[in-house]
Amino acid sequence: MRFPTVIALCAFVLAFAGAAWALTEEAAFRFESYTPRLGSPVTSNTVAALQPRFHRILGHTSQSVEAGKAQTALFSVTDANVVGAVNPRNGAIVWRQHLDSTVQGMWLDADVALVASGQRGQRWHLFHALTGFTQWSRNFAETQASVNTSSSAPHIDAAWLPIIEQARWDVITLTDGDTVRRIDTESGKDLWRFSRRENGEDSASWPSFRVLTSSSTHVHVVSLTNKGGLQHQVLAAQTGVLLATSQIPDASVESSEDVSILSLNPREYASGQSSTVPPEPHIVWRQTDGTLRSVALPLPPLDAKTSATKLAQPQSLSARNTADPYSGLREVNMANEGYLVATRASGRGEVVQLKKERGGRKLLSLWEFEEEALDAVYAGNFDRRGSAYINRVYFSSSQHLLNFHVFWANTNNDEGQVTGFSFRWDHDMHGDVLAAPFEVSPVSAYQLVTRAGLATRSGALQMVQEDRHQWINEEGLTSTQHVAFVDLPRRARPSGSDLSSEEALQLLQREGILGRLVRHANAARLFPAWVADMAQKALAVARGDKDLPSTTTLSAAGAGAATTASAYDDLPPPPVRAGLPAKDIAPPPKQAPAAAGLTKAERTKAMNRAKVEEEQPVDSVGPRTITHEEASARYLSDKWGLRQFMISATKKGKLYAQDTGAKSQFVWEKSLVGFGTGEGSPTPEVDVKYIGVVRDLQVKGGKQLDPLMYVVAEVEEQGAKLSQVWEVEPLTGDFVEGAMTGKPLFVGSVRQVRKLKGQQAIAAVDESLQVHLWPQTPETAHAFAARTQPFYYVDTSRDETLIGYEVRSNATTNLHALQQTWAWSPPGDERVLSTHSSSILTDAPIAALGRELNDWFLTKMHKLLDPAALVVVTHSPLRQSLAVYLIDQSTGNVLHSLIAPGRADISRGAHVTFHENWLTLAYTVQDGQGDVNGGRVLSMEYYDASADAERSLSNWLVRAVAIKANVNSKDAKARAKAISPRSKQVKAFHKSFLLPADFEGVGKAGTHVTETLHAAADRALLLVTGTDELVMLPKKLLDPRRPMPKGSTAKKQTREEADTMLPVYDGLLGFDEKRVLTHSIHVLGAATGATASGGAVFSRRTKLESTTLVGVHGHGVVDSFLTKVTTGGDFDLLSGTFNKVQLIATTGALGLVYAFTRPLVKGKGLKARWG
Repeated sequence: MRFPTVIALCAFVLAFAGAAWALTEEAAFRFESYTPRLGSPVTSNTVAALQPRFHRILGHTSQSVEAGKAQTALFSVTDANVVGAVNPRNGAIVWRQHLDSTVQGMWLDADVALVASGQRGQRWHLFHALTGFTQWSRNFAETQASVNTSSSAPHIDAAWLPIIEQARWDVITLTDGDTVRRIDTESGKDLWRFSRRENGEDSASWPSFRVLTSSSTHVHVVSLTNKGGLQHQVLAAQTGVLLATSQIPDASVESSEDVSILSLNPREYASGQSSTVPPEPHIVWRQTDGTLRSVALPLPPLDAKTSATKLAQPQSLSARNTADPYSGLREVNMANEGYLVATRASGRGEVVQLKKERGGRKLLSLWEFEEEALDAVYAGNFDRRGSAYINRVYFSSSQHLLNFHVFWANTNNDEGQVTGFSFRWDHDMHGDVLAAPFEVSPVSAYQLVTRAGLATRSGALQMVQEDRHQWINEEGLTSTQHVAFVDLPRRARPSGSDLSSEEALQLLQREGILGRLVRHANAARLFPAWVADMAQKALAVARGDKDLPSTTTLSAAGAGAATTASAYDDLPPPPVRAGLPAKDIAPPPKQAPAAAGLTKAERTKAMNRAKVEEEQPVDSVGPRTITHEEASARYLSDKWGLRQFMISATKKGKLYAQDTGAKSQFVWEKSLVGFGTGEGSPTPEVDVKYIGVVRDLQVKGGKQLDPLMYVVAEVEEQGAKLSQVWEVEPLTGDFVEGAMTGKPLFVGSVRQVRKLKGQQAIAAVDESLQVHLWPQTPETAHAFAARTQPFYYVDTSRDETLIGYEVRSNATTNLHALQQTWAWSPPGDERVLSTHSSSILTDAPIAALGRELNDWFLTKMHKLLDPAALVVVTHSPLRQSLAVYLIDQSTGNVLHSLIAPGRADISRGAHVTFHENWLTLAYTVQDGQGDVNGGRVLSMEYYDASADAERSLSNWLVRAVAIKANVNSKDAKARAKAISPRSKQVKAFHKSFLLPADFEGVGKAGTHVTETLHAAADRALLLVTGTDELVMLPKKLLDPRRPMPKGSTAKKQTREEADTMLPVYDGLLGFDEKRVLTHSIHVLGAATGATASGGAVFSRRTKLESTTLVGVHGHGVVDSFLTKVTTGGDFDLLSGTFNKVQLIATTGALGLVYAFTRPLVKGKGLKARWG
């Protein structure tokens, strides 16, 4: 066989073997992560309507629960103004509703959930408890100018009024401490309304705070008096007429938190199952002397005129230890049965009940929890048979145990008993348990099965069944303050070399001819086996086998062999270790051993052993951790760099690492300072100011250096504030040198933290205007002293004046003083909203230094890439407009200013991006009536006009010769003139664009510019709309140099403005579904729930220049969303229609045809010449 034929066959085999790893864009980028959340649960020991709780969804007048008919959900109100229900089995969200104002309470009954929102309960909503469907929503406009706010509890309440003849319930509401309404639950309309203020009472000084319905005939209203007394009023349930008013005898309370009303079994009378007279409700309060008092609330005749009635003398109950009186009163959602929990200052608690006895009701102490626990939380519930249980949960710091004590109220001849259990609890990771609603099912007379939802200080919601951990929802991520990304290490090369490609290339360049021949000879010995393996792989691919045979490498052992290794292969997602967000993270059950070859007795024994191992309880709800060995084996980068670690820092002081390549699966979590020692001790307040990777993954001298991340936070504890820094290994979450509590940076607050460009160091500015460098090493001090860029700082603490500072000292020290250089105040009534420095202060790459013009010489306009450029955005309340100023930080001079068009609505923020020389300002505009009229994007580009003053080729040559002559001149003045900075002259282009009406303005989550590896791909603006959607607007669409349409009355464009590659300018951006990155997903809270300063939108570059990771996460946004985008098309990826097999087959066939036909053509030519 001729040599060309051999080469063609080899190429054909190699091509088909390579097809085994060829992946298309469709296979590589099935990539998107969306995590819905609720937010951190709101907990309150004084307002029962805000506590999370279990609820069985039944009919309104049901008394019994048929087996399998009831559905139970865990309901909660969150700090994100979200109400919703969670499936107790797996933590999945059943339904949720996001409200525009603060939620004041949620009342559950049967199959409905009533929710009040607004500062004083102006808005009420009724949702279906199983589906979350809104049945009606009401807005009550009336408010009072002032209300006595001595109590932290809102003056809002609700109760359910039974309608016996229709087998349904109406709603009685109390708003603003004054107005009582009866609302039809079917239509949401008022049936009647009673206002104490309209009745001549001073409800502002004596606000009402509780309403109660003990039957279908009477409504009770309890109010505070200005001297700490209590007033009781009775209204007719059918008409709202005031029937009676009375003062509670001898009542002296500190606030409404010390008062509770017990309805005492109204349901049996509402359902018509009892023909007796409904029982009188009772009011229970904690007297200022530390005792409990109670008195019955009478039911006056419905036909009686309004009168002042006198109540009986209240009965009193003292604590079991008179030296330790009652300090608080806790409701446990068991008012129907008369149960309450009274706490004492020592941390002990007592279960009290208004118990039915001869002659009426008596207030008794049923049980004392003798363990002293200031952090104890209580919850109550009924089992399916109606028996009452009260749970007490507290932490023991000496043994690191979380204790569960359950009081059985209806056992042991109604004297009660307590059972419980304990398990290990990582208090530093989770903090105190703030609420513990639970469900209970009795197994025997002395054994219970319980499951409890734990709302922790870290913001999470966990579910435990007995001492087994079921699932955890990390709701604290909604309060993420900063996000950082970390590249993962690559898969080890087949040769086993630890050298990087750059180091291997240097070794090859130093390699001699003899060493190269020896290396190639060693590799040639493996060629036959390698060809056989490639053929086997080609056949396996043709048969469709998934398991491919191993490949024999052609590389010889040694450092130089690393360059001949194949490209890094994709890795499958790692096994579920720490669990998906809001999903089950319980360890998988162990499988029973194989039964082949075993006797029946051995198989039975093995199965029993496996069952016992499976049922072993988890003794610790421990943190997610990972070792270096696990990280290097499981978490490796892919070819495209899509798989990275996203590290979030929350305001709770916790760090979370999530795998972007595995649907944002959790990898590890850490707590910076913990949550105190527990047992009621104060919790440190943490404010994270900076998180960033200062050293990427590196390989030097054959040794791999892991990435390094710095975290800077303010920690306030016992009134003292300390700024600390943590050095963290982001791949494992380990603290460098074991500094788990951080290293002190300075005493006081942090004004600003920034990474020093080109260095593995950061600089922090303190309150006394001192600059602290970290790490505090001589190398850092020398590098800062030899800096090439000035260090500027602008004081923005006063919104009417900006003060500029600069570090002018070049001393080799880690502490420098700032010196004031200028001050600037905006004109008129303008106030500073925000300041923004250019991205060139970071290590982001710059693809081009300018833009070429469409002239004969392709003249370039130089971008304004000045580290001293500062953008200031101001707002004028009088004009209701925004203004943008470009200020030189070295002098304080205003280089350019512009007033943004339209009436700006700054309630949603004014969001700015300043990347290189491109500035965008996105904001919501209003019409004349103050309603949202859409959103605008102001796009601007700044160019260095002083560098482009003379553009002709001849002037350029003359200027170049002159500059060279001046530089080489012995004249000191001429030389200084040549190398000194030019006077700054800025040329700005700007255009304003109106967003589509479908976007409903700009959301609070903010904006961001896409980032790529080399900054060569097209840029795009990421923007959150008013409809909770993330959209991408290409830079070409927002280019301020877009030409005006023909016939426009605008000024004729200059040579700089004209560009034939840009579309004609249109001020109204059309709606394009392809630009909506979230598709049909609405990222909850992105529009209105986020902080007004934005920051929730992010972008992260990958190893593909065309592709970037984008998403929305944290900063008050409830949900998390992550996806990939290609702003300029997939120019570095194969399309889904590409067929590599067909291409290589065609090429190989052509090679074979050429190899066989070439001799024939030569022979024919030879015969022709002889003939």
